[in-house]
Amino acid sequence: MFSNFGRLFFSLFTGIFSGLIALLALSVLQSLFIAFSAEELISKFFINEVGEEIIKLLSIIFILNLLITNQKDRVRGLFCAVSVGVGFGIFELILIILSNKTFSISSILMLIGIHSLTSLFLGMAVVSRKFEKSWFFLAFFVIIATLIHIVYNLLALNF
Repeated sequence: MFSNFGRLFFSLFTGIFSGLIALLALSVLQSLFIAFSAEELISKFFINEVGEEIIKLLSIIFILNLLITNQKDRVRGLFCAVSVGVGFGIFELILIILSNKTFSISSILMLIGIHSLTSLFLGMAVVSRKFEKSWFFLAFFVIIATLIHIVYNLLALNF
């Protein structure tokens, strides 16, 4: 269906599109959550990180079910998952640029890198569920990706 480059390109744009979906969905969820609770810190970290990872996971499930059909393509599937993360990171970077926030080259690399890393874990979760039928690894990798994202954002706010 797609060449290797086509798969990565399609995955990248799916990641950018999933970033847009995340922006819209998380804005609605945050406004609902804040309306019922004064705990802005909880809503910011819980809804944003968990919401982002769930939306990336759904995007990766879509990509891998569309592009990866046999076990020989497992590694290609991981590359596609990372490509979704890069696209997601690029979309978040565009939002940062449009909001006129200051940023450095290292923060750009870390932003795209953290989304790539968490997407790699999410891709491993989807591949393990798809080919090994393991719910344990699906849950494990999703939790690890979410925790990595939470720790990164906590550290990024402190520096």
